[in-house]
Amino acid sequence: MKRHWFVYIVVAVVFVVSVPLSIRTYLSEVYLKSGADALGARQYHNAEALFARAVKLAPHDYRPQYYLANARLAAGRFQEAVEASQKALQLNPNQIPALMIVARASLALDRPEQAKQYLEMALELAPQRADVLFYLAASESQLGEWRQAHAHFEAALENGWEGKGELFSNLGVVSSKLGEMHEARQYFKNALEEEPDNPVVNVQAGMFFYEIGQHEQSVQCLQEAIRLFSEKEMPPQADVHMVKAYYFLAKTYLEALEEPYKSSAIIVDLSRKLPQDPAVRVLTDDLFTYLTQHAFSREGVSAAWYHLGAAFNLQQRYDEAEKSLTIFLQESGESNANILRLVYLELARALFKKTDYDRAIGVIDTAKTIAPDFSPLDKLRTMILTEKMASERAEAGGRVGSP
Repeated sequence: MKRHWFVYIVVAVVFVVSVPLSIRTYLSEVYLKSGADALGARQYHNAEALFARAVKLAPHDYRPQYYLANARLAAGRFQEAVEASQKALQLNPNQIPALMIVARASLALDRPEQAKQYLEMALELAPQRADVLFYLAASESQLGEWRQAHAHFEAALENGWEGKGELFSNLGVVSSKLGEMHEARQYFKNALEEEPDNPVVNVQAGMFFYEIGQHEQSVQCLQEAIRLFSEKEMPPQADVHMVKAYYFLAKTYLEALEEPYKSSAIIVDLSRKLPQDPAVRVLTDDLFTYLTQHAFSREGVSAAWYHLGAAFNLQQRYDEAEKSLTIFLQESGESNANILRLVYLELARALFKKTDYDRAIGVIDTAKTIAPDFSPLDKLRTMILTEKMASERAEAGGRVGSP
């Protein structure tokens, strides 16, 4: 009789445990399906939230962790994508898709050594898989291992990698690094024929043409890349290529074609997007050097000085902004009111940021004599006066409270 009671108790326990478990499994599958739908609709935040719920319900199933990693990769949250993929791999070490997410996120984080480590693990599992070969070659390119990268890009092509334009473009980059310029030119020609609407292909081709001195072709490719970036919805990983397009276009206009106005306008855009980027700052300094060397003898130089001051202000380099704009006002002999009002505005901004309130107001007063209806000057004056009064009150309060 006691034995029967023991059996009843065991059955009851199994029933109590198994019913919630089956419910959790069912709900996990529902969240995975809903998350996949959200991911397909590019609703990355919703997808991540749904996959995270699935992870909690099925912590020992590798799939929720993998899908969570995939959503984070798509959203550009690369470090978190690496972490989620590594958790999925702890549950299923031979999962090639999770290995690929770690590798791709690592490449985006500029960690080619880590990417290569995981890709070599994937290659052992699938030695002829095209995406593994392609990203392995990409990691070797970042490491400067050009021969190995060339071999693996070729192997990816042989094994059916679908993005032939991007692949040919990468082969062009690698061949140029190896000094095989004729082959590189042919690869870029093939790349542009295969995928003329791929902005990354156009960026890489533009950079190649810049390096070999074919500046008109370089400008054409880089402008096309920027146009395509603006029209297409690109993944976060493409941001670095967009910045390269702007950078090399500005560099080409300044150094090769000697069109400072066009270059300076791009430098302002770059300074707005990446104000602390070292390469952007160097390019801004190059523009300053160019303008001081050529004085005001070239067309478009006057407007370029305004852009230079705006770029320095965006980079929070207010001393440089003041210096460059003062040189312009003292030496240019510019009489165009539309240009002068912008120069005075940027100079006043630089002085305002340096808390030199009185001089900033003086610059605005001078600007108002030539542009009395230019409303940005009035708005800046109000901001300066408001902050000056707040600063004076704070100083007065400090003096009263001091012993």
